[in-house]
Amino acid sequence: MKERTIWILTALMLVCSVASFVHRSAGEQQERRVELAVPYTEIAETAGSKEVAGLLQFGVSALVLKETNLGELESRKLVKSFSGKLPSGNYALPSGFRYNAGDTLVLSLSEDKEDAAFYLHLLESAFKDNITAYSLDHGGWAAVIHMPKAKAEAAVLGVDTRQAGQLRQRYGAQIIPAYTNAALYRDGDFLDKQFRELAALGIRQIYFGAGEALGYPDLVSQTARLLKKHNLHFTLIRSQAGALQLAKETGYREIRPIFIDPSRLIRMSVKDAADLFELSVRERGISMIYFPMPKNGSAEPAVYLKKAGQVTEELASRLAPAYSIGEAAPISSVTGGSVFSGKPYKLFPLIGITLLAALLLRQFTASRALSAALLLLGAAGIAAGYIKPSLFPLIQSGYGLIGGIAAPSLAVIAARSVAGRLHSSGRAVRRPLLHTCLAYAMGAAITLGGVIFVAALFNDIAYLAYVEQFRGVKLLFAGPVAVVLLFLWLKGDLQAPWYSIRDTFVRPWQARRFIGLAVILLLVLVGAVYFITRSGNEGTMLPYEARFRQLLDHLFGVRPRTKEILLGHPVFVAAIYALIRSGKGAFLMAAAVIGQLSMLNTFTHLHSPLAVSLERTMWGLAVGLLLGGLLTLLIQGWIRKTVHK
Repeated sequence: MKERTIWILTALMLVCSVASFVHRSAGEQQERRVELAVPYTEIAETAGSKEVAGLLQFGVSALVLKETNLGELESRKLVKSFSGKLPSGNYALPSGFRYNAGDTLVLSLSEDKEDAAFYLHLLESAFKDNITAYSLDHGGWAAVIHMPKAKAEAAVLGVDTRQAGQLRQRYGAQIIPAYTNAALYRDGDFLDKQFRELAALGIRQIYFGAGEALGYPDLVSQTARLLKKHNLHFTLIRSQAGALQLAKETGYREIRPIFIDPSRLIRMSVKDAADLFELSVRERGISMIYFPMPKNGSAEPAVYLKKAGQVTEELASRLAPAYSIGEAAPISSVTGGSVFSGKPYKLFPLIGITLLAALLLRQFTASRALSAALLLLGAAGIAAGYIKPSLFPLIQSGYGLIGGIAAPSLAVIAARSVAGRLHSSGRAVRRPLLHTCLAYAMGAAITLGGVIFVAALFNDIAYLAYVEQFRGVKLLFAGPVAVVLLFLWLKGDLQAPWYSIRDTFVRPWQARRFIGLAVILLLVLVGAVYFITRSGNEGTMLPYEARFRQLLDHLFGVRPRTKEILLGHPVFVAAIYALIRSGKGAFLMAAAVIGQLSMLNTFTHLHSPLAVSLERTMWGLAVGLLLGGLLTLLIQGWIRKTVHK
């Protein structure tokens, strides 16, 4: 197959894949609601209900309500519990009343009959065979729990749905019940009743406390079934055991939260905290900001709540009008199933990536037989993924990695070839800057083509919901650099700079120069290691780098990647210009590919909105072109000395 034919077929697959890219972007723009949540139970216990009302005025939209227990009901003066001797006073216990020394006696204090009946039923549902209830003459009740008081008070009773309704009516805020993975919830009937009562109150979201999702390890499917039955969703914390399984089994009925340790938040300025939260919402798909209360006296509650209110107010003003504060929608309703996210539609990007790999191979060899063999191998891999569905996730990841390596590599190699031909023809001597810009745009367009293929391939709710992750980040950074270095070595582009270094430093064998060379090589090695360690979501930053990033955020709205604007793109522009003018400088393409692979890597952060990634990329290309233009001024001086003597 001719190379031109492969390019045409690649363009055709690209056009077919664009629809998936556009559809996902449109879906991401539809739901822009963010929850600002605080823990109601802890605040009410430590600071009082007035603080809750104050936080709502600052912009808090949701109250997280913990499960209740006997001790909490007693603190709210709904019941009174006793152990040991029977209580003295006006407690007319019924005849036949049985009470042992190791039991716990509970008396209803509520004068509201509905309240009294509700809490008796709550106790009976929780303690089951370990409770005996008695009716009292005045309409109340007494209950004997057959266990010590300390154990009875610690037992989880479930979420107080009656209180949840009262809070919703009183504050007008969203209520988010918080569940621990207690043994009580292994009773499917009890959990079904809890979820049914929550749904009747208009509550749609639950939160999991501690380190496990509800039902872990063996009843996650039961929890998933009941969540779907009552149209509830949950807050996904990836580190919680069972959370990812629950997300899959519920069809990704989840929202993603972020919270900062209270002791850290108290030390941050309001601006810095708001910056962090705003970045998480706009660029990382976060839809819930949660302010947990400090523990073990790590911060004064009043001081912490004041800071939380200030951060909330600042954040709400920043997010408006693009985002509204309110009940966030689960990811399943935003990126639900469509033809563009289905497996059949992924055939287009899979074929497109195979064609990109064939085009890259043609840069190394003109053999049509090898190209045909690669295309057949690619087709066989695609067929295997569709014939055997269990292989499809592996095929998806593998082809995504191939596309991530092939597109940036092809972009730089194609630009090098075009610049070399222009120099040989002499046509670009009078307009080198124009041809440099065109070659730069061509390289960026090839990389963006790869971006569309990879984004369409991973337009899958499992990845967008942050349940599955693209695992090839490190290879995505190392692969294109290795491919371009191999190409430059085969073409002889690496020998010339080496000969120059050898003649300048090594042959004269001057100790001072040799030491200088060793220092330079060491710095290059350290820089390479630093670069690789920064190639994920984590990594250490240089001094003042955080401030520099914040400056870029404020200047551009969406921060372009520093490795693109300070290294990859400027070097790409300079290398193209040097090749066009003098036929030299091709070795710089090994550094130039960093900008192109960083562009593609931006879009492998699949939980980030496409519009944000695209804006980041465009700013990077523009700033990189500007800085590259400045760098060419330095190269012009070098060319005058070395070429036009």
